[in-house]
Amino acid sequence: MVATSLLSPQQALLVSGVVNSFLFGVLTVQMYINYMAFPLESLKLRFVVTTIYLLQVFQAIIVSYRNHIELVLARMSPVVDTTGKFTWIELVISAVTMSTVQLYYANSIRIVSKRLIFPWLIVCCSILQLQGGITLAVVTFGKTNISSPGGVQRLQSAIFHLANATCDVMIVACMTYYLVRYYSHTTRTQRIVKRVVWLMIETGMVITIVTLACSSLLFTAHNHGNLNTVYSSIISNLYSNSLLALLNGRALYRVKLDVPLSTRAFTQPTLQPTEIQPSNERIEGLSS
Repeated sequence: MVATSLLSPQQALLVSGVVNSFLFGVLTVQMYINYMAFPLESLKLRFVVTTIYLLQVFQAIIVSYRNHIELVLARMSPVVDTTGKFTWIELVISAVTMSTVQLYYANSIRIVSKRLIFPWLIVCCSILQLQGGITLAVVTFGKTNISSPGGVQRLQSAIFHLANATCDVMIVACMTYYLVRYYSHTTRTQRIVKRVVWLMIETGMVITIVTLACSSLLFTAHNHGNLNTVYSSIISNLYSNSLLALLNGRALYRVKLDVPLSTRAFTQPTLQPTEIQPSNERIEGLSS
């Protein structure tokens, strides 16, 4: 067991603020690309993307305000002590954002695989991590010292991290399996499937590694509360960026297939009519 925290409260605030600002900037650029490339996007997907972005805007405001209070005002007035005051809000935003993205992937897997067992398992893990995140936020609410969490807080943190990691692994494994095992005699369709697989692996593995790393530190670091500050500030942005990267990747696929960007076919992925009709449904599952 490590005797001291890996990060001091000030270091955790600084790291979380810098990384959150960077990821939010990347997300803003991706949102601009999404709105410009897909003007006729379906209302359901547009609602999901917009909701996620608004949550990240709110979190960016919270992170900036928190850092201003705790890194600037607290130094000017030692009486001010708000350490951990805003962590519970970030936990709620992170849990809701992650659950939304995971449910979207579960729906995509349902369309691609035409089966319900794995999508329902992903939904159950997503609900479990949502419960763990909200419960952890309730336990953290009102605490000014989160560097030494109690037993209940540590338990809920474990549920939050492990359920999230399990859900990520299942999503990457299912999407990779169902897309890899599909074979089309159409070269263009097979090329799109291959690109989607690699994009799923790249974006999914980044989130999974971050989640597993935080879960491992949870059990190796004695005072891990400051890590929750960093984790809750960046994980929802990682999820949002991964979803936008996958959705915006459709633009590259369509450009390579020489489909005009202003057509309805660009935003509703249905390939040229071929003898392999199921391929349309599998690709369409990523944009539903």
